[in-house]
Amino acid sequence: MMIAAGALIPERTQVPPGAVMVGVPARERERLDDAQRLHLEAIHSRYVTVGQTYKAELRELLAPNERSPHRGD
Repeated sequence: MMIAAGALIPERTQVPPGAVMVGVPARERERLDDAQRLHLEAIHSRYVTVGQTYKAELRELLAPNERSPHRGD
C-alpha cells in the first residue's frame, strides 16, 4: 500500500494490499500491480542503502568534537 503525503486515513479504514490512498479523507485512487510494487520495493531498498552509506561516510569525515550539535551525536 502507498499513503500519499498529507493523506488522512480515517479510523477503522481498511486499506487493501497494493492500494494507493490519497486525499482528506483518504480514498483509494488505484491499485498497484505486482510489477509496480516490486519496483517501489527496489527503490525503497536503494534509498535506505544510500542513506546508510551517506551516514557512515559522514561519521568517518567528522571528528567526534565536530559532529552536528543539532543531533546530539
